Amino acid sequence: MGKAFLVVVALVFILATPALAAKQETSTGGIQRAAECGTCHVDIYRNWSGSLHALAYQNPIFQAAYMRAFTETKGQAAQYCLGCHAPTVVVTGDYGAKLELTAEGITCDFCHSVAKVTPGQGSVFTLEPGNVKRGALEQSRV
Repeated sequence: MGKAFLVVVALVFILATPALAAKQETSTGGIQRAAECGTCHVDIYRNWSGSLHALAYQNPIFQAAYMRAFTETKGQAAQYCLGCHAPTVVVTGDYGAKLELTAEGITCDFCHSVAKVTPGQGSVFTLEPGNVKRGALEQSRV
């Protein structure tokens, strides 16, 4: 890796951190923030907080690659990258990553709002955010 790439990674991480801390909302589009889940599910929240799911958006390596792709595609990379690294954007429309919820990456309520999975079609997940929380989806037998 070149020295310029490492400098870009460091700058993205330094510049992104205050922006992430400044975000304020608690829930958006019916999806709750992970901290709300953590008030009751303390151990699960603690485990999630250090997980790859929680860091899917904030990871400095992802951020460096994403910023490069975002710039090179004049913003079109948001539609492609954030669907996996911050999948709540499908509900919130926050492709500009302005909401704190987006920075949570793959948050608790995203997974627990998945009502259906349809591989091979546009958006793979059908989300139904709200008071009903789902566990593991039963696998269909072929």
